[in-house]
Amino acid sequence: MTEFEELFGSLSPQELGELLENVETAAPESELRKLRSLSFKKAGLKKPGKGKVFYFKALALAACFCAVLLCAVVGVRTLEKPEAVVQTEPAQTLSSGETNPLMLAISKGDENLIEKLLGSKVFVSSDVLNYAVNCTSFLSYTVIKEIAAAVKNVFGSTGLDPLLENTLIGNSEKALEELEKRDKMLMTPSEKLAFFFSVAFCDSDVVEAFCEKGADLSSTDAAGNSVLQIAEKYGNAENEKYARDQGIGQ
Repeated sequence: MTEFEELFGSLSPQELGELLENVETAAPESELRKLRSLSFKKAGLKKPGKGKVFYFKALALAACFCAVLLCAVVGVRTLEKPEAVVQTEPAQTLSSGETNPLMLAISKGDENLIEKLLGSKVFVSSDVLNYAVNCTSFLSYTVIKEIAAAVKNVFGSTGLDPLLENTLIGNSEKALEELEKRDKMLMTPSEKLAFFFSVAFCDSDVVEAFCEKGADLSSTDAAGNSVLQIAEKYGNAENEKYARDQGIGQ
């Protein structure tokens, strides 16, 4: 064994690998073959033939290709994965009165809670308003009007019949326009309710136009209030006077 071989034999497999990389371009080919042979012996391996070397290189290349392809696929899927949507709106829905706090407050006739919920910008829709409109027997017109205003502010419309909407929000001009479109009303439940809303919130011209279309000044609303009582309750002095002038007393 030469001095060079003794020195080479004292190196670890890792050191041998580093040495081969450093001397590969500088050492003669005959010495490189000897170094490679010794390195395999040092590591306890048999020196592979040319066919096996080619096989190992091809296998390594295929493994690298698969790794690159896998990374590319994972990267594309990561890019295509939609970002999580942060929900900024309230999670509640209006499909069930049992789960909506505003619906529950309306069903209990708790007007203080209704106003607090509206003040906290609780989510509203035409479903809530329609439910409130059907509760006039125990819910004040003022609270229903506030719910209508909230719905209109969010959606631009209450979703109610135009006549009912305009009498509820107190838009006398629009209410008269809607009345002019109707030759004679059948005084359906919606039209009757619009009439009572007009007594509470509109001018006497609207109430008079209703009477000309078939409304009855002697009728009472779902809570049993007369036209005069409604006008007094909601502070509409003009319609209170109109009712008295028409001989409607309490």
